[in-house]
Amino acid sequence: MPISYSFANAQRLVIKPFDRLGFISLYTFVTVASIFATNFITEQPPFIQLWQQNPMQYSIISGLVSGTVMGAAQWLILRRYFPNWQWILAVAVGMTLSSTLQFAFNQRFNELLFGVVDHFPGTRTTSVAALTAIYMALLGATVIAGFLQWYILQAYVAPARWWILIPLFTALVGIAPLILVAIAQQHISLPFAILMNATYLYPAIQAIAFCCLHKKSEQNIRQSALATAPDIANFWKTQALAKKLYASLTQLWKTDLNSSIGQLSYLVGVNPNGFSIIFEPMDTTSANNVELTPLTTIASNLNEADLKLEGKTFAKFQLLFSPPGVIQIFSWRGIPLVWLSVGVYIATVAIQYFLAWFQLGRG
Repeated sequence: MPISYSFANAQRLVIKPFDRLGFISLYTFVTVASIFATNFITEQPPFIQLWQQNPMQYSIISGLVSGTVMGAAQWLILRRYFPNWQWILAVAVGMTLSSTLQFAFNQRFNELLFGVVDHFPGTRTTSVAALTAIYMALLGATVIAGFLQWYILQAYVAPARWWILIPLFTALVGIAPLILVAIAQQHISLPFAILMNATYLYPAIQAIAFCCLHKKSEQNIRQSALATAPDIANFWKTQALAKKLYASLTQLWKTDLNSSIGQLSYLVGVNPNGFSIIFEPMDTTSANNVELTPLTTIASNLNEADLKLEGKTFAKFQLLFSPPGVIQIFSWRGIPLVWLSVGVYIATVAIQYFLAWFQLGRG
């Protein structure tokens, strides 16, 4: 997966670096919310009666319902980037396969381990081998789900066949906390619900994978001297320069921006000491109205000045002026994706374990 920290490549990303945290949080939230919603729905009549009469048929139908609801929830977030509604169908098919296979293998392993077939929540197991085997049985379904999702995405993103393995990867990553807790169960008493909640890692990992996708189209890719100049890679240095830039702009901007003009957008580069600031308008409206902003007071316009940027490094920002007088600065460096990945993984597991302990305490 290509992960870039330079503006030259970051502008090709489907999810911009400064949008990563918001996208990952929102995508994970709506997916987890859809899981809770469908779990509630499939525990109501007539699903309960169907479960008692024909558990396999219940697994197929509940998987289809869950996949459709989850796919629709995800598409509400994704349609800004991938407007094809067939994403919903891809998720529905994948969930149906997974649900059906999970039931078949759970039934077999419950019979093996407990001597009975128990279909209801609350079943406990301390067998690491059984837990791993159940997930291994689902790997084929995850590859199929990954292929269907890739088939939808390929119309919008640069070649990314690695996406086919994303559901498989998330299943394998999700095994890690499950096995750790299963091992812990050998020594302390833990509820089986804690093990199952770790499966909510899936949407978070999938959201992170979306942040690695590159746009298929090369339109609106800037190749100016500022865009291609080397980037300052240090995250904390970039944040410090952003604060310094914001302070300078807010001190100088005293007039309101007319709402008829709309939002003005600029690519701004700041050198390491913060004394050299260069900007270029991102569109015609911004170019024609730059005098309404304080930029010309503290910065040089790349399009009007004879600037030699060769060998110089810059922290690059998306600078927005919005009516009536709002200034927003977004770093094209963004929060490093590795940091986000580790943080999301730890936070997701910790939250799910906390919720399980909370539910146990209330019970």
